[in-house]
Amino acid sequence: MILPGPTFSGYVAVQVPESAAKIYSDDAVRQMFASAEIRDQVPVDEQLGLMPFKISELSDFKNIRTLAPGAALILADGDEKDRL
Repeated sequence: MILPGPTFSGYVAVQVPESAAKIYSDDAVRQMFASAEIRDQVPVDEQLGLMPFKISELSDFKNIRTLAPGAALILADGDEKDRL
């Protein structure tokens, strides 16, 4: 499935093992895809909550974003908008 965005598009794919085909039927997958959306901003708390570890002290870092879900973080002490 392709999700159109204002400056880019997202791609969503699903693979279901045969052992789970009854649980994740074509109709169930369509219902999951129906709720997919592209957001301009994802709250920092939500991004951090998806990481496989916990960060509790941000030391006033302003921008936090994941490079890949569950993989890495970029922490910056300035505002990304001020950089070229």
